[in-house]
Amino acid sequence: MARSRLLHLDGGADAASAGHGLADDAAATTDLAAEGLLHAFSERVQQAHLEQQAQAAAAASRVTPVAGFVVKTRLLEASGAYPAQLKLFVNVCHSPEIPAPPLASDAEIQAAIAAGDPARYKVPLSLSALQSDRDRAGKTCLIIDAAVHSRVYAMANRDPGFRHFLIQLALQWIEQKHTLPLDMDYVLPKAAKKGAISVHTIHRPKRPHIELMDSSEGGPSKSPGSAAPASAAASTLPPRRQDAVRTKNAEDDGDAMLTAYTIDVAYGDDGVTPAFLVVAIQLPQATRMANAALDVEPRRLLLQMPSYQLQAALPHAVDIEAGGAQFDHRTRVLTVTLECLAATATAAAAAGV
Repeated sequence: MARSRLLHLDGGADAASAGHGLADDAAATTDLAAEGLLHAFSERVQQAHLEQQAQAAAAASRVTPVAGFVVKTRLLEASGAYPAQLKLFVNVCHSPEIPAPPLASDAEIQAAIAAGDPARYKVPLSLSALQSDRDRAGKTCLIIDAAVHSRVYAMANRDPGFRHFLIQLALQWIEQKHTLPLDMDYVLPKAAKKGAISVHTIHRPKRPHIELMDSSEGGPSKSPGSAAPASAAASTLPPRRQDAVRTKNAEDDGDAMLTAYTIDVAYGDDGVTPAFLVVAIQLPQATRMANAALDVEPRRLLLQMPSYQLQAALPHAVDIEAGGAQFDHRTRVLTVTLECLAATATAAAAAGV
């Protein structure tokens, strides 16, 4: 009896040990699974980060601006390693690749100049890094580039008041970015640049490809390997309500023609959700698109050409990566088709994404 009971107890002890072993194995398996999930999640996060970096690199362009004029000023006080009275040379340079400011009338620009308020007329600036150099006396000085759109530079050359406005804006930006107490009084040396102009990295939305076509021939003039027509996506949709939301008449601002355009809104099947915007831009003097720069922002369409310029406010937010453009040689009309973000979100929700 005692042996039987002892065997029974020993057996119970073995069973309990086996039970603990199974529990330990299950815990180990759970730990391994958790580690695997964590590793997979980490890989997905890293892949997403790499994709974001690749997209950012694709949207960036390296630009070497053209020299314009030089501004010379000085530091009012010491700042870090820079002593007071240290000379600073600002190379005001330009490129059509620098984002352009919003279109404005001469009256609006003059009002901003008179008020001395950069917020009333925002001019995009690209500042380079500070560089050390030597002035004509052999003393240490600082150099920095302030790059603007070529149209802004042309305005500064034409209007001394606007040039002063632009210089003050550049000096304020340099003060804020590099924490340098600058003297707002300056001189303009007779030089186009001091030192070498730096390469600037410009981040902007990817420009749509402009396809050339001739409606009299019934199709595009590009090779079969070219992109699909801009209106192809819209033409595959069922008939839907369209609104012509805006028309702008052409006028001359002194540099380039502000051209006429219309915007049609194509709605989805529900008749409420905007699906596409079709922008028709009239370019009666244009013969080619080689020098055309077309940029799409979520709520704005920008066109820069030697003879034309346009900044059109869009009535609905659009996907800057979806859309296309066609230029018809016969009608001299540039048609840009853009997909609305509301339609993208609706499609994603319907797909369960």
